[in-house]
Amino acid sequence: MHRKNIFFVINDLHLGGVQRKVVDMVNYAAEDKRLSRLNIHILIQYPNPCFLGNFLKNPYCFVHRFPSKLTGKLRFLYFLYLCYFTILLRPSHVLVFLHYPLNYFAFVKLFLFWINFRIIVSLDTIVSSQNSCRYYSHYPNWWIRYIFHFADLVIAQTLYNKYDLIHTFSVSGKKIVIIPNWINSFSKVKLGRTYDIIYCGRFAKEKRLDRIIRIIYDVRKIFQTTRVCLLGSGEELLNLRSLIHLYKLENTIEIHPVTNSIATYMNRSKILILTSEFENFPLVILEAMAAGCIPIVLTFPGVEEIINFGQNGFYESTLSDLTNRIIRIISSPYLSRKISGNSRKHARKFDDRNILKTFETVLSI
Repeated sequence: MHRKNIFFVINDLHLGGVQRKVVDMVNYAAEDKRLSRLNIHILIQYPNPCFLGNFLKNPYCFVHRFPSKLTGKLRFLYFLYLCYFTILLRPSHVLVFLHYPLNYFAFVKLFLFWINFRIIVSLDTIVSSQNSCRYYSHYPNWWIRYIFHFADLVIAQTLYNKYDLIHTFSVSGKKIVIIPNWINSFSKVKLGRTYDIIYCGRFAKEKRLDRIIRIIYDVRKIFQTTRVCLLGSGEELLNLRSLIHLYKLENTIEIHPVTNSIATYMNRSKILILTSEFENFPLVILEAMAAGCIPIVLTFPGVEEIINFGQNGFYESTLSDLTNRIIRIISSPYLSRKISGNSRKHARKFDDRNILKTFETVLSI
């Protein structure tokens, strides 16, 4: 039987919702009759630790890492690297995660014009928000419009994401399909809540963990026995430890390293907190809801498509409002139990068994 090659192009496989999505898709393909005949090649650009790569369970998945000694020196070398694999493997589809790899594959498609493949872009961020964030590289809007011209299909997670693509970057609505994030772990056992607050994700500048530390400092003034779990890793770890020491929160906050058992920590936590510069459809919100952990987040465009305010979580426009909301939830066990139960029910709408099937149609294999 002839096996087709497809590419998944991503920055790394270390930690994050996008990375966990890649792992889910690869493993789902191994179990699906139609998709099991695919060779999936994951092309990784950066030499970060490949933590989530350890959980790939597809014998026909192959991970290719750009040589670390070349990373960051010449982008042209990475372009040639992608061209080499495209010529060698002749993929039928190239699925790029986020818009940055599209910068390269748009020109691969131009340069290797005789090789026919479809480019699919999976967006886990609102492009205009990420492009205006001070912690990321900025591209002119005209350039983003140009590279999206090479995409055959764009996967958005929310209606707002689709709106942003159409009105900011002139992407045709006919090219855009909405596929939300999914969840594959649902809590069956209600555990005691060890932590009042949890953060789960990368320790990165755009996640604004400094805001979280200040909020925890204010919450502890009211509840001195507050316990907090910060779950993750990243370049801001040392700064994070310094802030914890500055605010004298060493006995309040625990830092735990990256893990694939996020549900275990969510099951033991009351509240998930997010205070990022920007978000789109954070997978961690679904993971929290599935465990009955209440999301209380700083508002972001499209948040109302995920959280029904006051029913299964909360979003606030200021840090002071977010702090007060956390205090009210901690001080009201009845309200906490009610919203926790609603969160569990809401998360079941995003069961991976239903959503992942749509990728068969998207890939048109």
